Formats: sequence, C-alpha cells, structure tokens
Amino acid sequence: SELDLATGALTPPVLAGEAVNPSFLALRPGGKFLYACSEMQVDGKRVGAVAAFAVDPATGTFTGGCDPRRDGYCVPV
Repeated sequence: SELDLATGALTPPVLAGEAVNPSFLALRPGGKFLYACSEMQVDGKRVGAVAAFAVDPATGTFTGGCDPRRDGYCVPV
C-alpha cells in the first residue's frame, strides 16, 4: 500500500513476495535484501528455512526466495 499524506488514504495492498509461514523478517542494512525465516512441516517433520529476497528499490517487489517443500534445501540468492 502507499499512503497519500494529504488525505491519509491508502492504495490497495500489492503482493511484493511470498514466503511459507514466515515467523521472522530482517531487512539488511541498506535495504537491498530481505531475509525470511520460515517454520513448516515437510514430510511430517518440523523444519525451518531461511529465504533471501532481493528488493527492487523502484517497485518494492522481491525476487528470489524459495519453498523447501518444493525446492528441497533453500539457498539464499
């Protein structure tokens, strides 16, 4: 969402990126990367994963990330 400071109105939210059940987010100093820690079940086992996203400064959208249920081990981009 974007805030109109004159009216206080918000634009509708836009999906910037996806992470499976994120329990903690951290933005790297400088704002170029976002890290998401996820907790989930894979094959009946509790697992955790960390996904890294590059932040597009022009749009605020994210690229990268992973889903351990689909990708196996996650490797930050």
